[in-house]
Amino acid sequence: MPTPRSDHEKAHYAQLEYGGKWERYVKLVQLMNTRPDLRTLVKDVTMRPVYERDDSDGDDRAYPSRTRILAHFPSLKTLRILGPPPNQVTEILASPPGPTPPLLQHVAIKLSAAEWSRFNLGRSGNDRADSGERSQVPAMLKGLHTLTIHCLPVPTDGAAAFADALPGLTHLALDGGEVMTSRWLSIASLSLTQITLSAADDFELDELPRQLGRFPDLRHLRLVGNGGLKDFVPFLRTDKLRHLELHYGTTCELFHVDVQRLVDAARSNGIKIVGNALRCLDWEQRFNDLTERYFVEHALATNDYTILRRQYGKEGAIEAIRRQRPLLAAMLSGDGN
Repeated sequence: MPTPRSDHEKAHYAQLEYGGKWERYVKLVQLMNTRPDLRTLVKDVTMRPVYERDDSDGDDRAYPSRTRILAHFPSLKTLRILGPPPNQVTEILASPPGPTPPLLQHVAIKLSAAEWSRFNLGRSGNDRADSGERSQVPAMLKGLHTLTIHCLPVPTDGAAAFADALPGLTHLALDGGEVMTSRWLSIASLSLTQITLSAADDFELDELPRQLGRFPDLRHLRLVGNGGLKDFVPFLRTDKLRHLELHYGTTCELFHVDVQRLVDAARSNGIKIVGNALRCLDWEQRFNDLTERYFVEHALATNDYTILRRQYGKEGAIEAIRRQRPLLAAMLSGDGN
C-alpha cells in the first residue's frame, strides 16, 4: 500500500469537501479508491449535495453518498453536513463494521426547517421519519463535543435527541429565532461549557438569557447577530462566564448604549470580551483620529499649515503633529537624536 509522501500531502488531505460539482466529486472518489491510504489522513469533511450539471438549478442534485461516511474516513473528527434529507442523516452517520468506529468530536448539520420537521411525529401527512431515523442518529454521536444546528425546528422527538442525548457535548451552536433557541436550550445537556447563539434579525429576548442560567459550567458565550443585547446584562453579572464574544457582519445597526452596557457588565465581572462589535464603541474616537491624521499628512506634504491651524488652532496643530508624527515632532523640538 502506498504511504504518504510528505507532510504537505498530509496537510492537503486533512480537510476535504465531499460533494459539489459532479466531475470534481468523481475524481475525488476515484482518487480515494486508488489511494485508500489517503482516507486515513482525512480529519475534517464538509459534505455537500452533488450537482450533476454545471447549469443545475438545484433539481438535478443528489447527496454525495448513501454509504457510510465513517467507513470511508476512519480518522474523521469533524463533519459538516449541508442540506441532506433527514433520512440520509442516519445513513451518513451510521456506524461502519468493526469494533472501533471513529469518534466524531464536531458535527454541524444544516437543514431547512421543512426538512427538520420530518423528525416530528406529530406532523400531519405521510412524509415523516421512521423510528429508526429518530433512534439511530443520536446513538452514533456519543463522543460528540461540538454540535451546530442551523434553521432550528421545534425540538421534539428525533430532533430533540440531537440536543439531550449527547453526554459528551460541551459546545452547542444554535442558529434561529429566540423562541426556538430558548426551547432547545431548555433541553440541552447541563454539561455545556460553550454556547454560540446566532440571529439573523433584530429581536427582543425574553426567556433566552434566563435559559443560560441552567448551565453551571458555562464559561464561554458567543453572540452572533443583532438581537437584544441589553437583555444579556443581568446574566453577565453572575459569576459563571469568563469569555464573551460579540460578532456582527456590520456595526451600523447596533445600539451604542446597549453594547456599552453589555461591555461594562462583562468587564465589571472580570469577563474577557472580544469581537468586531466592539468597534462601534470607539468609532467616534477612530473617526477623529483619522481626520486629524489626514490634516497632519496634508500639512507636511504641502508644507502649508493653514488648514491644520484653522482646524485645531496654533497650539492644537502642534499637539496634533506630536500625536500623529511623534518622531518628527521630537526632532523638530530638539528632543530627538
